[in-house]
Amino acid sequence: MPPTATIELPEEVYTLAEQTARARHVGLSDFVAKAVCAQADPPWLATFGELADMHDENVRVMERIDKAFGQIEPEAWR
Repeated sequence: MPPTATIELPEEVYTLAEQTARARHVGLSDFVAKAVCAQADPPWLATFGELADMHDENVRVMERIDKAFGQIEPEAWR
């Protein structure tokens, strides 16, 4: 059996959570659990910093991009 907890919420937050859970056809406890998980461990966080070990490669790629697209042709902007 999962642990139970009592939390205090402002009335408007509780009402919003209850209405949203009902609209999504899930129980309030499931809705709150998913909301807590989404805030505690957002999906993008898992990939944050994944390319840190590729610093030299990132610099090389950025240099090539700057070389290819970093030149402004004044005639094209007239």
